[in-house]
This record gives sequence, structure tokens and C-alpha cells, in this order.
Amino acid sequence: MADGTAVQNGSLLRLSESREVVIYRRDGVAWVADFRGGRGDRAPLSALAARLVDALARLSNEFSCRSGALSPSTQRS
Repeated sequence: MADGTAVQNGSLLRLSESREVVIYRRDGVAWVADFRGGRGDRAPLSALAARLVDALARLSNEFSCRSGALSPSTQRS
């Protein structure tokens, strides 16, 4: 790395021709780098996990609201 710290372990996920995600450990912290069209963003994995948990909670709440609105005749047993 440019600042002298070494990547300890990592994985590259090629999602498409123009998008790649790299998950790696550096100085004991897990990081995610998201590259789109050769330009990248990186963030600690914990920050990504927090956003994912928040998104899943909102999705779960929306699903609960919609499924609660179904009448008994439209629900399958």
C-alpha cells in the first residue's frame, strides 16, 4: 500500500466487466473497496455492514406492512 501498511489477506470479486469489489484485511481491520469503471471507493467493512443491516431492517418493515394488509382470502396456507 502507498502508506507502507501491508494487506494481510484479500479477495477480488469481479461482478461485471466494469465493476469489481475487493474485500481485504489491513492492520487488523476488514475493508471493502468498490471499483466501478476503474474508479474506487473504500470503507471499513463495519461501516458497510451497518448500512446493510439498516437496509434489511427497512425492507423487513416494508414487507411486514404489506403482508399485514393482505386479506385472509388472498393468503395461502
